[in-house]
Amino acid sequence: MTNPDYGSIELYENMFADILADVGTDDSSANKIAATNILIAFERAIKSWADYHFSAAESYKKLLKDFKETKPL
Repeated sequence: MTNPDYGSIELYENMFADILADVGTDDSSANKIAATNILIAFERAIKSWADYHFSAAESYKKLLKDFKETKPL
């Protein structure tokens, strides 16, 4: 079996399938908890990346401002 190419639909499909497998047990109460945890984790991951990129963008703006203020004419 070959591994799907990075970034391919097949790669993400396999990753999601691995995560969703945790919701497919024969214990419906555990499945409900797993499903809730998956959705909360997905939301947190999105927020974390958004916060990271906002912070990075602010750092780039400061770097550009500092560069413009200090570059020789």
